[in-house]
Amino acid sequence: MIITTATPVEIDTILADIYSRRGAALASLEGAKRGILRALGHRLTGTRRRVILADDELQLFRARVADDERFAYRERHNLEAYDQATETLQLLAAEEEPLHDEHSRRPWSRFFLVTGGHIHSSMYCSTCNRNGKATAFSWLPEISGLTEEEAVAAHGAILCTTCYPSAPLAWTNFYEQEAERKAATYCAGSGTSDWKDGKVRNGLYSGNGGYCGHCGGWAGTTSRYSSTIRKHKPSAAQ
Repeated sequence: MIITTATPVEIDTILADIYSRRGAALASLEGAKRGILRALGHRLTGTRRRVILADDELQLFRARVADDERFAYRERHNLEAYDQATETLQLLAAEEEPLHDEHSRRPWSRFFLVTGGHIHSSMYCSTCNRNGKATAFSWLPEISGLTEEEAVAAHGAILCTTCYPSAPLAWTNFYEQEAERKAATYCAGSGTSDWKDGKVRNGLYSGNGGYCGHCGGWAGTTSRYSSTIRKHKPSAAQ
């Protein structure tokens, strides 16, 4: 690929892959650092926060691996994982540098999705990365280069309104949308006392309920002595 003539989609597709590989390397590095610190006698808490491994601690660990066979037998894997992850990150940085340089030379729009959240124009939106925790993003390289107007037309309210002021406000998140979709499948008579002809059977009986005044189908009551219609789907005979 010739970077200077490549499309935004082509360049960002490569960067998305690099971002994914960097995430795996960072996770491996974090695990190795935790293993090294534990081997040196540190008690670690807060597993969701990244730990700091000082240079002198790393050198101490390398010396112990080199000098103590029993220690090396148990802990060499942490040092190997640390060195491999560090090398991988350096190679990825070199691989992505010319791609970022090209974006700086001729900027284009980029789109990043937060799982269960909004699409952002960068990974540094003020609504993300809060309380000391980094937000996880997914690149959307297939739409790189779109204008805000084109993005709003294509994706509407899933766009972050901080990043895209013209995006509509209606969308909240996937889970709320799913709840609304499921609620729409139930009969409108659910939760009411609108029995057909006002007749309901309740009390010390089996099969308490009656015919829903909305869909005409049989529906139970929410409890033994209640006259409230249990949640139900509309009758097929409606």
